[in-house]
Amino acid sequence: MEGSNWELTENQASGTIKTAIQHIRNRTKILICKADKGICTFIMYKEDYNLKINSMLSELPHKSIRNEPTNIHEKSVKSVTQQLLNSNTITRNIHN
Repeated sequence: MEGSNWELTENQASGTIKTAIQHIRNRTKILICKADKGICTFIMYKEDYNLKINSMLSELPHKSIRNEPTNIHEKSVKSVTQQLLNSNTITRNIHN
């Protein structure tokens, strides 16, 4: 229905989505999170989320670690991407 009064521009839709997300965030029983994989966002009741997390943590196999490895991996990735930037294999936009 091109040209209808109810159509939203991209900016209006973005604003409407932001307003809706803020409204949902203000509800204390709802949680909005980015998914671990992909570029998705999910919305769940906090109670359901906690049940799912506790279920995942109680399943085997898993083990506790003494040191959090993220910093080591982050340094490694930064080093490699810097080398790729220096060799003009990637652009600054991709590097950042």
